[in-house]
Amino acid sequence: MNALVVKQYFQKTPWPAFAYNGEVYNLLHLSEFIITVTDSNNHTRKIAVTFEDHCFTRDATSDDTNATIYPSSTRNPGHFCFNRYTHSLNLTAHINKAVLGNVKIGEGRKHYAIVDIPTINGINEQYAIFFSLDPVKGLPIHLHMRVRSAYAVTTKELITHGTVAFKMLIALRMQNKTPHKRY
Repeated sequence: MNALVVKQYFQKTPWPAFAYNGEVYNLLHLSEFIITVTDSNNHTRKIAVTFEDHCFTRDATSDDTNATIYPSSTRNPGHFCFNRYTHSLNLTAHINKAVLGNVKIGEGRKHYAIVDIPTINGINEQYAIFFSLDPVKGLPIHLHMRVRSAYAVTTKELITHGTVAFKMLIALRMQNKTPHKRY
């Protein structure tokens, strides 16, 4: 598996930077990229990876002000989340790690990649990456991975239905199939 920076197929423009209290938060690290992975049938597959704004925005809370509204958010309104942003700086590395192992099976076509990340005090916390993986036709890539959201799991327990090797998930999605859920 390797990551390449290439032509943008799905995300035509990068996410605009966010400015707050004189600081600029660049989002170029969440630009589309291509990974090449060998699936469980030993076929080499190219996957375009894109990121939605839920990787760095959140719903409004009662103490929010207009200063934290991210204008390009798909939420109404979406507020820039400094915690999600900080975690997103390593999101590409987490994806590269996840494609080498197993991912949790979620609801519908959502799959979760859950990785343990060390915190400042040395205790691991879980970081959940919610993504879909869909076949692509008419382009020189095989699948489109949409990273729908990503955040540190703190209070909410995620409902999962077993695990699947990422290589197997690729082979299944190439056939437009999904892994069997274990209840």
